[in-house]
Amino acid sequence: MTMLPEGRTIFISLKWKLLVAVLIILTILGGILGGFAYRQLINQQNYLLESQRDKLAQNLQTSISLSVDHSLSAAQQIALLVNDAQQTPSGYQAMLALRWPDLQLYWELDRLSLMSLSGQVRAHAGKLIDSAEMDWFKSVAVMLEPHWRIVCLQECVIQVLVPNLLQGEPHFLFMETGPDGYFGSV
Repeated sequence: MTMLPEGRTIFISLKWKLLVAVLIILTILGGILGGFAYRQLINQQNYLLESQRDKLAQNLQTSISLSVDHSLSAAQQIALLVNDAQQTPSGYQAMLALRWPDLQLYWELDRLSLMSLSGQVRAHAGKLIDSAEMDWFKSVAVMLEPHWRIVCLQECVIQVLVPNLLQGEPHFLFMETGPDGYFGSV
């Protein structure tokens, strides 16, 4: 009961009090259920985002592996192009000068270099090697195994160092595939 200024009271029936109480309870219950549903939705969204991130990471790793395998295959096939008479750095350079457009197009290379273990460029075609690439070469050339890295400046490229024998001496083939090459199309 509520008091009016003239001394009169307003009578609120039990039915209306019960209706207000039920509405309050339903509002609280709806808020709790809505909060629970919102939390479930956020958990499901996080799960889906994590799943998608894992799939993208797996696809990227597969793309990188395929690109490195592609580069290893290219290195082996390029080594077969060097005949016995060209088994010198100058013969290798002559082969690159003669066949570079075909090599570049077929294996989608931006550059190819034959390097000694000391870092001296013996034969080269394509873009020149800069000091950052030489530093990377010197840091990984101590192990005679393939190495690769992805370099992103204005565009991303994959660089691969592949061990190669020339006149029975170990060398490295330094190859770079740009975004228009195999790596960019996967």
